[in-house]
Amino acid sequence: MHFETFAKGSSPLHKLDPRVRVVSAIFLSFTFALGNGLCMAFAGLGLGMGLTLAARFPLLQVARRMAAVNLFLVLVWIFLPFSSPAGPGAAFALGPFTASWEGIRLAFLITVKSNSIILLNLALLCSMRVITLVRALEALRLPGKLCQTLFFSLRYFQVIHAEYHRLHDAMKMRGFCPKTNLHTIRAYGQLLSMLLVRSLNRGQRVYEAMLCRGYTGELHTLQEFHLNRGDRVFLISSLFATILLWAGQMTL
Repeated sequence: MHFETFAKGSSPLHKLDPRVRVVSAIFLSFTFALGNGLCMAFAGLGLGMGLTLAARFPLLQVARRMAAVNLFLVLVWIFLPFSSPAGPGAAFALGPFTASWEGIRLAFLITVKSNSIILLNLALLCSMRVITLVRALEALRLPGKLCQTLFFSLRYFQVIHAEYHRLHDAMKMRGFCPKTNLHTIRAYGQLLSMLLVRSLNRGQRVYEAMLCRGYTGELHTLQEFHLNRGDRVFLISSLFATILLWAGQMTL
């Protein structure tokens, strides 16, 4: 699966208990997301980069994913500097629009925080299989139906994506050329409708196949979780880092 590209590995992070990785990712992600200072943002970026290197991921694939994330952040840099009040500290003017230093600072802060959170979750969560992540969430007492919904959504996302490309290719073979007119809107509407119908049919077939294999509402695996000394040390270190970062944020 595309979501499990980084799941295979023998790094120390891959050997950690999945529950520890999930709890650490939640605490640290909320810490970096709610922090307001650049010091905390850069600390999160450094931690995310360190964990990514410790996970021994292929750097080229990591760079591709980070490039896709930062592509959306371009919009932040386009609009945020010009939408914040300029005041006396105007950075520069572009025609009738004036960029403020405060807007630039906020855009820079959002960029650093976003990259730090993505790298952190890439290292802690993408280093496990989807079914392992779901089992860890269930072990942390999350509702079973919610966990299974997450699992099947991730499991069949690529299947629906491939189905969309097959339908779109069939439209192109019949001479479809997208334009900015009503015919194109109608064609894409019909494409999405057909995709929804096929998704429902496939979901029903998958559900019936699961019932034939003894599905009773729970996902059973042979994997069992056990906390060892390394897991406890990593969890305590993550919680200590969270407390230390918040203490530093309050004193600054």
